Amino acid sequence: MEDSERFPGPVGTPTPSGAGTIKRIRLENFMCHSNLQIELGPRVNFITGQNGSGKSAILTAICVAFGSRAKGTQRAATLKDFIKNGCSHAAVEVEIKNEGHDAFKHDIYGDAIILERRINQSGGSMTLKDHRGRKVAGRKNDIQELIDHFNIDVENPCVVMSQDKSREFLHSGNKKDKFKFFFKATLLQQVNDTLQRNTEGLKSVSAAVDEDEASIKPVEKELKDLQRKIGNMEYLEEISQEIEVLTKKLAWAWVYDVDKEKQEHIVMMDTLKQRVPACQRKIDEQLAKMESLKEKSSKKKGQIDCLIVKALEVKSKQKEFEESISMARKEKIELEEKHKRATNQIDDKEKQVSKLKRQIEEIKEQHLRNTQAEKSETEEKIRELKRTIDAATDSLSRLENEEFGSTDYRDKIEGETDEIAKQISDNERKQNVHRSAIIELQNNRRNKVKHTSSFASRYKSPNYMGNAERQVLVKDYDTAKAVAFDQRMSNVHEVYTSDGYRMFCRESVQTVLPPNQWLSKRLCASFDDQIIDHEQQVQVLAKEAEDLRQRKRDSEGSLHSLGETLRSAKKKRWDAEREVASMKLELEDLERSTDSASMSLPTSTLDELHEEISKIEEEIKHKQTTVEKLQFEIGKAEAKFKALKMSFQNSAKEDFKTLDDAEIELTKIETDLKTAEMQKEHYESVMATKVIVKIENAEAKHRELEDERQERYRKASIICPESHLENLGGASDGLDSSSPEQLSAHLSIRKDRLHKESQQFSESIDDLRMMYEEKENKIQKRRQWCKTLREKLEVCVKALELRWKKFESNKNSARRDLTWNFNDHLGKKGVSGNIKIDYEEKILGVEVKMPQDASNSSVRDTRGLSGGERSFSTLCFALSLHQMIECPFRAMDEFDVFMDAVSRKISLDTLVDFALSHKAQWIFITPHDISMVRQDENIKEAANGSASILGIQRCKFTGSILLFDEQLLENFF
Repeated sequence: MEDSERFPGPVGTPTPSGAGTIKRIRLENFMCHSNLQIELGPRVNFITGQNGSGKSAILTAICVAFGSRAKGTQRAATLKDFIKNGCSHAAVEVEIKNEGHDAFKHDIYGDAIILERRINQSGGSMTLKDHRGRKVAGRKNDIQELIDHFNIDVENPCVVMSQDKSREFLHSGNKKDKFKFFFKATLLQQVNDTLQRNTEGLKSVSAAVDEDEASIKPVEKELKDLQRKIGNMEYLEEISQEIEVLTKKLAWAWVYDVDKEKQEHIVMMDTLKQRVPACQRKIDEQLAKMESLKEKSSKKKGQIDCLIVKALEVKSKQKEFEESISMARKEKIELEEKHKRATNQIDDKEKQVSKLKRQIEEIKEQHLRNTQAEKSETEEKIRELKRTIDAATDSLSRLENEEFGSTDYRDKIEGETDEIAKQISDNERKQNVHRSAIIELQNNRRNKVKHTSSFASRYKSPNYMGNAERQVLVKDYDTAKAVAFDQRMSNVHEVYTSDGYRMFCRESVQTVLPPNQWLSKRLCASFDDQIIDHEQQVQVLAKEAEDLRQRKRDSEGSLHSLGETLRSAKKKRWDAEREVASMKLELEDLERSTDSASMSLPTSTLDELHEEISKIEEEIKHKQTTVEKLQFEIGKAEAKFKALKMSFQNSAKEDFKTLDDAEIELTKIETDLKTAEMQKEHYESVMATKVIVKIENAEAKHRELEDERQERYRKASIICPESHLENLGGASDGLDSSSPEQLSAHLSIRKDRLHKESQQFSESIDDLRMMYEEKENKIQKRRQWCKTLREKLEVCVKALELRWKKFESNKNSARRDLTWNFNDHLGKKGVSGNIKIDYEEKILGVEVKMPQDASNSSVRDTRGLSGGERSFSTLCFALSLHQMIECPFRAMDEFDVFMDAVSRKISLDTLVDFALSHKAQWIFITPHDISMVRQDENIKEAANGSASILGIQRCKFTGSILLFDEQLLENFF
């Protein structure tokens, strides 16, 4: 049966392995190896060598690197036992591929992760390094995170199968041992143990909760007893509370008794004090009257003194007024004379201004007659200069047009030159293409037949024939498409074109494959004819390139001469621009001189005349202002004179009359003042002898009562605040007429009763209540805790039951998958079988029906099979388990033990085909010869031998299979 029929996957095609595969293993002083380094391929790797050469140490090193304990490897008791004899330390370094979408922290580690474990006499350490060898992490959690990410479980026998596990698995016929292997390999054992631990944990928690709930009942009984005692003692508490209330009321009753006495004295004091305001009011009235009269008397005296002084002043002012009248008359005369002089001066200045203005008009008329002739001559020069400028401007425009035309022509030639350069470059590229084609055709023309007799033993089933009668060769792509897809001929398997395209149709899928550039061309014309065609094309292209280069040289010459012409035109344009600018400046100078000549008058003379006119006008304005001021002062002086005269006459008469009236009023005020003083003295004597003495005696008694009240208030406040007393109903025990003596009698009676009743109980009710509250709070907390824990426990139990159901479902699914996979692998050799798993009895039975038993309906157990049949069925069982797990790599040590040559070959072929059909990395360790393994670029063989002692001295590659020099191993042994 062909391999392609057994495994339809991409057998023989290199498939890039995912992240997590092992790229390199390095051992230092580990077991029997001093320094060993092995490079592993991404797919299938065979490590071969004689017994005792250290092959299994490589597998042990992988387990140790990924965190296995020494006892778990079954090779040593402690880690230090792995150190080579005579050495102080050992090191295992595993480089893991970290590429693709499943990479682990690619931004930190890069394309590779180096896992290093160093071992010394005192212990060891593990380190994670990036692809450059720099340390990144060393904690156990970081390493466990890496292992969990790639799902690497070296304890799983299907991931790493050591020598002992291989012998035990292949040799054992015990159903319980096979069940243990299956249960552990599929991780069902781990899940079952976890669920069992969780079940036991929940049971222990439930028992603890039941115990806590049972411990609450005795405490509840104690609470009932305490509650009964508290009920019996509540009567004593009522008496005690009544005593406390009476004590508080009695204390405040003494305070309120003093308050009543104080209130009586306050009423008496208020009655006495009401007399004081009446007497004081009379005294105050007389005092106010006296003050008012005294104030009026002093004011009148002052007024009289002022009037006397004022009368004297009026007499003196009369004399001064008469003198000032005479002086005012003199000033008025002087001001009138000044006014007249100023008016005359203004008239003179106005005449002078008129004279100067006439003089200015005469000067302007004389200047206008002199400048008329000069202006005509200058205008003629300006017209001549403008004509010259216009001619120069026309010449400049013509030069600019010539320059612009030359520039455009130069740009056009430069564009043509660049286009020619591009054509030359394209021509050279085409020549290179044709030359490359010539070289390729010359290489293909050579004889490539090689001697393959030395490799004949490596081919199991050479393929000498192809389906040539169903392959069609056509000329071009369109014809091939029509033959392959449009016509749909039944006998056509695939269609090829002369340029390498391949087309075929599978059911409704149309496939077009482009030419493979790495394969030599087949089914084409003569190589010599194609070489001649390409050489002719090269000659034609070379001639075209020479013509293009000649055109480029001509264009560059034209471009150079055009540049000289353009530079000459620019120089002429610059000279013309400078000449036009010079003429324009000369024209502007003439125009400015004409304007200045027409406006240039004898400015110095005119300015002097205008300045003199301005000064005279300013003087006129100043004189006019002075005249106005003089007129205002004359009017003001006359008004002042009249006002002073009238006011003086009126004030003199009023002052003398006011003085007489003031003297009469002063005499009356002094009489009233004496009467008020006599009344005041009478009321003061009554206040001192009849009112003040009684008030002082009453105030002394009030102070004594206040002191007594404060002392009793202090004592009562110590017993209880007054605000609490209001809540108790006042100080009279519900009776308004109760006195402190009555309250004291009630208090004594209740104290005697409390003393008699309290002798029956030893504990206080407060202690009992405190104890009751503490126990009640404790029980409440315990009940709440038990309730919360019981709810959580129920949730956990439900979740665990759900997980048990899922676990049972997964077990059934695993049983079905294992049976189907086992039958599938057996069916590839025409064998059928069955796997019976009893999870209750924990047994696994394998039954196989061989082809020779087709007539017999009975099924035989594996113990009844031959050695080869049993080995093959056991291998199919192992591969079925491998299909049910996921791990980046798998390793098997001495997997072909107890097999004969035929069984070993069949097993090897099955293993290799299975490994190539999956993307995982496989590492097979065997001491046997594996030369019968077919060649494939995904299969790598490394002969270990004594490489760990001598080092890898020499190696050779044949195809994609790595072989160590066998002569070196023979010399060593």
